This record gives sequence, C-alpha cells and structure tokens, in this order.
Amino acid sequence: MKKIIFSSILLFLFASTLSAQTVDEVIDKHIAALGGKEKLKSVKSVRMTLKGRAQGFEFPVEMVSKKNSGVKTVTTIQGMKMIQCYDENTKSGWAVNPMMGDKKAQKMNEEQTKQAQEQGGKMESDLLDYKEKGHTAEYLGKEDLDGEEVYLIKLNKKDGSITYYYIDVITNLTIKEKTKQKLKDKEFEGESWFSNYQTVDGITSPGTVESYNNGILGFEITMEKIEYNIEIDDAIFKMPDPNANNLEQNKEK
Repeated sequence: MKKIIFSSILLFLFASTLSAQTVDEVIDKHIAALGGKEKLKSVKSVRMTLKGRAQGFEFPVEMVSKKNSGVKTVTTIQGMKMIQCYDENTKSGWAVNPMMGDKKAQKMNEEQTKQAQEQGGKMESDLLDYKEKGHTAEYLGKEDLDGEEVYLIKLNKKDGSITYYYIDVITNLTIKEKTKQKLKDKEFEGESWFSNYQTVDGITSPGTVESYNNGILGFEITMEKIEYNIEIDDAIFKMPDPNANNLEQNKEK
C-alpha cells in the first residue's frame, strides 16, 4: 500500500512539473513570436493611429500609452472628440464625452477606470513575466478554433479576473482572448479576436481587433500606424479642471 501511495505521489509531482513546463514553453514561444522578451520590455511608450468601426460608423482613434504614466484614447465622431484617460500617478480615470452634452472632464467610476487601465496594460502582454506580476497560468491543452489548432492558456490574474488565450500552434500568435472579471458582485465577459498581424521595429502586433460582448460585435479596430518609444508628456494624462472651458490645456505636446 505504501508503495502504491508513494508511486501515486511521484506520478502527481511529475504530472504537475510537466504541466508547469508545458505552459511556460507555450508562453515562451508566444513571447518570442511577438518579438522576444528583451524587445518587448524595451518599449516605454506607444502611439497608435487607428480606425474604428461600430454600428455602421467609421471614426479615427488615437491612443497614446506610456509605461508607469498612463493611457489616453481620443475618438473623433462627427467632429467631436471623446476622451478616455487613465492616470497611473493618481490611479484614477477621467473622460470627456461631448456627445452626451458635456464638454467638461468627468471622473470615471470604478468599472470605467478598470477598463481604461486594462487598455494601457495591453502595451505589454499580461503573459510577459506573468509570475512576477502575481498571476498564475494553466495550460488547458489544444483545441480546434474555427478550423485552426490552438493552444489554450488560462491566466488567473492577481486581481481575480481570468483571461483565456487561444494561441495558434503554428504562428504562436493569439487568435482570440476571452476575459471574465467581477466588479461589485457583477460578472462581465468579453471576447476579442486578433488578425492581420504586422511587424514594426521588430515587434509584432495585430492589425485588426474585433471585440464582442455576449456574442455581439461591439466594435472593430484597424491599425493604421504604430510608433514606439516616442516622447510623451505626462501632463496629458492629468485630469483637466472640470470648470475650465478650454480642454486644449490637456493636449499632447
């Protein structure tokens, strides 16, 4: 009996080690496909010029992100600029939405702030140095995703949210991400599909992103230009005085 128990323990430990090695091997190949750890870690700032599509409309979008400083997105619809911003220094978010009849900056609620913060985090994959970030990862095996064979990785984030990565076994690039997170006892699910990958300055990123909520396409983003390690003034992430009429004080310099 002791031999059986001991053998079972050894088998469990071997299986656990094999699983840990497998998940790290898949993630390492994925990071290499994106450009490699050293290259990705060298990125301190990003500016993306995008084209958005939603509900039959097309509109320009510009996103700027600076590591340890913040992320700011400006969407222009019918000549009006909608702004969403997360300030890393104050750990808070703010927005301007003139389409709702208010041109003044308003502080974001918890859910909106988390979403804006997550956008900034996309400058660096959550899978990169995931252990140092306090996350854990599981390899769930291979699956068929619309005719493509993929690795399935489950990332359990430090904040309690979960992301599933569907990674192409040939290119080692992400085809799909599915996220689950809770805010105030409410669970939110989202799904993003990635395609048309392009390589700029040795870094590979998706040229098209489609985002779905409950199976319904919310919006599509197409990359027109991406620039790395540009000069960005931290002042653009600071929330303007809500009583100020001129939002140009927060314009990028």
